[in-house]
Amino acid sequence: MNESRNEYLEKIEDHIRDWSSRIADLKSQADQAPAEKKIGMLNQIADLTHRKDKLLALADSVRQADEDSWERIKTEAEESFADLDEAYRRAVGYFH
Repeated sequence: MNESRNEYLEKIEDHIRDWSSRIADLKSQADQAPAEKKIGMLNQIADLTHRKDKLLALADSVRQADEDSWERIKTEAEESFADLDEAYRRAVGYFH
């Protein structure tokens, strides 16, 4: 079954909410970290935030895309999900 554009937008928005929550949790941990580790943690958070913002931009692109191009954008969004997930795993490894 092919996913409709609206269903896909809901999926992206759910992921963005989830990542926003995860990033907020990491920020909370960074706030309590010793100074020598805090800078690295904040760099990791900045990278995650940048990747999440890219997903926000892709969601806007899906909304504005015509029927032929939104599938291409969907592929790019899937790659961004994978990149963000990998970056999150690296960040969590750095935090622990």
